[in-house]
Amino acid sequence: MTRICTIKDGYAMLNGVKIKCIPMIGVIGVAGYEEVSCGVPGRHGGNMDTNLMRKGAILYLPVFRDGALFAVGDLHAVMSDGEVCVTGCEVSGKVTVELDVMKNLAPSWPVLEFGENYYLLVSHEDINKAFREGIKLAVKILEHSLGISWEDAY
Repeated sequence: MTRICTIKDGYAMLNGVKIKCIPMIGVIGVAGYEEVSCGVPGRHGGNMDTNLMRKGAILYLPVFRDGALFAVGDLHAVMSDGEVCVTGCEVSGKVTVELDVMKNLAPSWPVLEFGENYYLLVSHEDINKAFREGIKLAVKILEHSLGISWEDAY
């Protein structure tokens, strides 16, 4: 069911409820090794729908193809922690990004830096596999960034 909300003076309003807009990006990523839809999350990025993907965020993505084939879309005026009903307060808009190639940094999954925190964006149909992949990535990041052994990072 589609609902139309009003956006005015930095707030989204629907049925008398007023929520402060915090614009964010739902889909952001690069082309994968193989053809992959941007509508699903994965190593390439894609439809990650984290509300921290907004102004001030830094996203580190693995690159699988020459030129990366970067894409962005699915903008939201505001969204909760995830998109449980396959939609949010969808809007049109313009996004400005700065892209850099960091050859000494190659995360196996998307890593989001926001403020002083890092978020590992690992997705899998099997949640246990997602946890294992996330832990492997966290250990690798700690090893690399702190210059410590695998055992100490783990």
